[in-house]
Amino acid sequence: MVANTRIVRNIVAIRMSKFNSISTEVLHQIIGIKI
Repeated sequence: MVANTRIVRNIVAIRMSKFNSISTEVLHQIIGIKI
């Protein structure tokens, strides 16, 4: 059970990190266009 929860948390962390990197790239593009 503990190992399964750790794997799930790792998958969620990877997905969140990917989403954060994509959102930051989009924000940089929007800021670059505004500037």
